[in-house]
Amino acid sequence: MLPELFILPLNRHAEEAVQDFEDAVGIPHVHHDFPPHDQGLAEDGSAPPPPPIEAVAPPRPALGERLPGSGLKEKDSGKHGLSRFDKRDDGFMVVPEEELGRGRHPIRVLIEEASELAAKEKARIPKTFQEAVNLYRELNDASPPAGFDKWFEWCQQNEVVPWPHPAAYESILPYLSLPGPVLASRLSKLDDRIMTSIFDIKDGTLTNRGSAGAGHYRTKDLNTLLASIVHLIPDMSVYFNVDDSPARSATYTVRQRSIALAKRGELWSEEEQAAIESKQSAFGWSFPCPPDSALALQGGVPFLPDEDDSAPKQFIWSPEAATDHCAHPEYQATHGTYIFGRPNALPLIPLFTQSTTSAHMDVVFPSLDIINKTSALIPYAEKDKHKVFWRGSTTGTWHSKKWPWKTSHRERLHLLANDLDSELNVLVPKRSGRGVEREIIGSEIANKRWMDVGFSTGPSQCDEEDGSCAEMEEMFEFKARVEADKASKYRYLLDVDGNGWSARFRRLLSSGSVVFKSTVYREWISSSLIPWYHYIPVSVSYSDLYDIASFFEGSDTQPGEQHLAEEIGDHGRKFVLERWGWKDVQAYAILVLMEYNRAMSEDRTASTFADP
Repeated sequence: MLPELFILPLNRHAEEAVQDFEDAVGIPHVHHDFPPHDQGLAEDGSAPPPPPIEAVAPPRPALGERLPGSGLKEKDSGKHGLSRFDKRDDGFMVVPEEELGRGRHPIRVLIEEASELAAKEKARIPKTFQEAVNLYRELNDASPPAGFDKWFEWCQQNEVVPWPHPAAYESILPYLSLPGPVLASRLSKLDDRIMTSIFDIKDGTLTNRGSAGAGHYRTKDLNTLLASIVHLIPDMSVYFNVDDSPARSATYTVRQRSIALAKRGELWSEEEQAAIESKQSAFGWSFPCPPDSALALQGGVPFLPDEDDSAPKQFIWSPEAATDHCAHPEYQATHGTYIFGRPNALPLIPLFTQSTTSAHMDVVFPSLDIINKTSALIPYAEKDKHKVFWRGSTTGTWHSKKWPWKTSHRERLHLLANDLDSELNVLVPKRSGRGVEREIIGSEIANKRWMDVGFSTGPSQCDEEDGSCAEMEEMFEFKARVEADKASKYRYLLDVDGNGWSARFRRLLSSGSVVFKSTVYREWISSSLIPWYHYIPVSVSYSDLYDIASFFEGSDTQPGEQHLAEEIGDHGRKFVLERWGWKDVQAYAILVLMEYNRAMSEDRTASTFADP
């Protein structure tokens, strides 16, 4: 079997993961952290070098033209004060230059649209079982799994919002194209997979096996989560990847064919499946992408985006689309996940993982890391630090002469927010009249005004022998760590990926501060969180970071929209308290395991809910 992608743990219980990794692969532990395992490793255990990075992006279409593999998703006709702006299906809303001086700030438009969506979503929350069935069918265009009535009853008894998260069905859907016994046979081949915890459920009893071991902290968390709901789960064996990063990928052809078959209630023929999967020798990031996508059309070659201050301003309107690496070839040069890790196309096997990317097909399961940690509320008026705050370690990539780590997401963030010698093109309210305008602000002024961002704790995940650790010491001014309760005094908290998704997100939202989130990962809860209402999405490039900070905090001549910031911070905290607690996670776990049971069943009809 081809090796999976394996990216470093996010410095959580690192020593346990390091020991597992070293025993399995034989790569020495270097400077507190370690490089990923076999992503197509050479005989000496080293990872192959990445393809060369082009200096700038290839020419992009003019505003309003179709992007390769993208196109225009939606155009606003001026309902909210802008006469026209383009919502591309790469997830970004582009603001034409001529619109800046005509209407209100584009961020205000996004916030107002988000508020309207939040009201509609609240009205959709099911109050009866039949409403829950109808909502499930509306979200998924399918019938719920068997046991859906028990799931709804459990939600009511435990005062949980009975929201049928689409991630549960969508994660399982491709696997409905294979018979349950075939999936079971394939899963058994993962019995000895490293960083795997397997739970066997039989007659309401839970037992554990697998290489991760019963003592692994994530195995313990999963055991605690499942123990009190196991009586609701049919007999099954569930395979959990306890690493930070997703692991299963397939070619675009296999994925789309599987989804199409599953939606029609059909199965792969053994001959077709064997013929197609045997040809899955793809390696890299373009093989999961549509042939007309931006990444596929560029041949999978990574590039650094051209920093053009005159380019139209843009903001994320769809985080799901903005995390699509197929529409964003630049991620291969600007995000550590895509710089270092490169997956192989693998056979379809439903492995459960805590987050996924657009390139992966893992079954999404909630992260239990720091699930019970909620920040004490500091009233917004008492949050006296009017800056964007972030501290973190140098995770997210491997630092060596073989890899272009200086353009990785965390490194770029630190360098940007601590630069004192550049100029920034920032969107600010016009000094007179309506609309907004660009203003050139020195980076020293902007960073001292709006940013408190930087690495802490010193270099990690670096090669001492080739001098990379020493280079990091010289390049970065490492800052002191700040405890969570003190960080909550900042009005704006930035959340960025590490080696995988960020486990901080829930805790940061609970603080009542406004959370700025930059990510390429998707979690079980992602589709329920409304951008610009519960949190603020920030691009991987950070090209919008200062525009957003300026909008909320204002400039020298105009006050900011701090009352909107306070509202968003309050929305985020309420969501955590009402929709993202231990019981909410259990509710999702019950639902996704019922979906999994349908996939593993020999009789899919019997494992599907039937109206009485």
